[in-house]
Amino acid sequence: MVIISNFKAYGNGDFYHADLIVNGNPAITDTYFIRKPKLIIQGLSDARDHAFMKFSYYERITSLEEHATFELDEMEVIVY
Repeated sequence: MVIISNFKAYGNGDFYHADLIVNGNPAITDTYFIRKPKLIIQGLSDARDHAFMKFSYYERITSLEEHATFELDEMEVIVY
């Protein structure tokens, strides 16, 4: 299940807002967050240190298989 909305990804006790989330277990649903995200895609609006910060947050989510970030002002996508 792909979520493009005002949902948050939940992992390791923290919540993360992302631009696109792929739910790893559609049977587990909640009104506001996805418990086991498999893929997160995040648009970045400022400097690269922001990308590193997002990377350090997302790498803690155990169910996450991949995440990607993209710069809003550049033609670049980084897949981790």
